[in-house]
Amino acid sequence: MADKQVLLILPEELLEEVDRAAKGERRQRSEFVREALKDRIARSAFKSALKRLRAETESHRSEAEVSRDIEHALAEARVYGTLSEA
Repeated sequence: MADKQVLLILPEELLEEVDRAAKGERRQRSEFVREALKDRIARSAFKSALKRLRAETESHRSEAEVSRDIEHALAEARVYGTLSEA
């Protein structure tokens, strides 16, 4: 996938925090922001999947169906590289 350049407008204080955190991890700002965005997307997808699973569990789904769906949700989160293999 080709990289694309984007313009972000951030409060100065937030940019300073990003730069400090990136420096602390010995990363470039772009790499730090890219990984933070991937993490946020994965967490959002995982939360949505868990919310769906809870609703479906309340509808008396079998344990096997719920387990399969949890594994699917974990696999989706791994796509973004933020969850390691168990």
